Amino acid sequence: MNSQEYLRRKAALLEQGPVGAEADLARLQAGPGLWLAGDTVLEQAGPALEALGSPLLPVGEAFLLARVLPRLKPGSPALLEPLEFPSGGECCRETVERISAAARERRAGALLALGGGKCLDACKLAGQLAGLPVATVPTSAATCACATPIAALYSARGEFLEVRDLSSPPAACLVDFTLLASAPPRLLKAGMADTLAKWLELEPLRAGQPAAFGDGLGLSLARQAYDRVLAWGPSAPSAPGPEWRDLVEANLLLSGLASCLGGSLAAAAHSFCNGFSLLPGLKGWLHGELVAVGLLAQDRLLEMLGLPLPGVSSATQRRFQWRSLGFPDRLPGGKVDPAVLEEVGRKILDPGETIHLLPGAGALEESRILEILSGLISA
Repeated sequence: MNSQEYLRRKAALLEQGPVGAEADLARLQAGPGLWLAGDTVLEQAGPALEALGSPLLPVGEAFLLARVLPRLKPGSPALLEPLEFPSGGECCRETVERISAAARERRAGALLALGGGKCLDACKLAGQLAGLPVATVPTSAATCACATPIAALYSARGEFLEVRDLSSPPAACLVDFTLLASAPPRLLKAGMADTLAKWLELEPLRAGQPAAFGDGLGLSLARQAYDRVLAWGPSAPSAPGPEWRDLVEANLLLSGLASCLGGSLAAAAHSFCNGFSLLPGLKGWLHGELVAVGLLAQDRLLEMLGLPLPGVSSATQRRFQWRSLGFPDRLPGGKVDPAVLEEVGRKILDPGETIHLLPGAGALEESRILEILSGLISA
C-alpha cells in the first residue's frame, strides 16, 4: 500500500471504523517474479527474457545500451531497435508516455529497462501503461528501483510529484555482477544510504501500530540490510569480493524485498528528500545522497517530537556515523531564497507526505521544518 492508503488505514484504526473496502487488507508483493544474479547473467538470460514476451524493447542511456546489449546472446531473445533514455533524464509523464507509445508502435512483447532508478521507474510505469511485462537490469546498486512495485514520478525539471503504485513488481530482475562492478563507487555508497533508510524509517512507525500481515518480515529484512551496511560500509569495498557482494545484495535484494513487504513505506526522511527536489543546485545529487541528508533531518524531527532515534542515541551521533560512512551530512552552501525555502517546507508537510505517519507530526508548524532545513544548509 502507498503512503496515502496507509494514512487512511491509520485514521480508520484510530477512529475504530472502516475507511473504504480495503482499509484492513494487507497487500503484499514480494518483489520481481524472477531474480537472476551472477557474473555472466546477461549472457545466460536469453530464455528467461524470451519467456516474458518477444520482441523486447531495450530502453536505457546510449552508453549503457552499447555496453549491455552485445552481451545478450544474439537472436535469443529478439530485440527491437533500442530506445534511448536521455542522459540525466527524469521519470516524468512525457518520458513515460514516449516509452509506452514506442512500445505500442513497435509491437513490443516486453520492455527491457537498463539503468538507474529514474530509467527503471519510467519503464515500469510505461510497461503498466502499455500492458507489457518489464525486465529490469540495474547498472548500479544505487537504489532498489529494480525490484519494487512503485515508481517515483517527477516533473521534467526534476521536481518530485508523487509515488505511483503499480499493479505488480517487475517480471524479472537481472543482477549482473560484472556490470555492477563497473559502476563508480559513489553509486554503491548512495545505495547504502537508501538501504539504511528502509529500517530507519520503518522502525519509528512501529510504536503503537497494530502489525499487518507480513509487516514483521519486511522490518526484519530492513534490519538485516541495515546491519550489513554498517558492518561493511566503512571499508566501502570498490572491487568485487565477499563484502562488495554483501553490500550489493543488501542494496538490491534485501532493500527491495523490505520495501515490498513493508508496504513501500517511508517516514520523514523521504518527505524531506522530496522537498529537496525544489532546491537549486542539487541536480547532480543522487537519490541516496539526498536520503542521507533526509535521515539527518528526520533525526532532528524525532528529537523535536520526543521520539526515540533508531540505532543511535542522538542526531549528533548519527552525523558522526554518516561521516565514517562517507555520506553527505549537509546540503550545498549558498544563500537560498526564503520564498524557495518556504516552498520546500510546504512540500515536506504536504498532506499526502509520509512525514505525517510519525506520531505528533500532524501538529508540526512550518517554522519547525524551516529550522531543521536551515541547520542542514552549509554556511
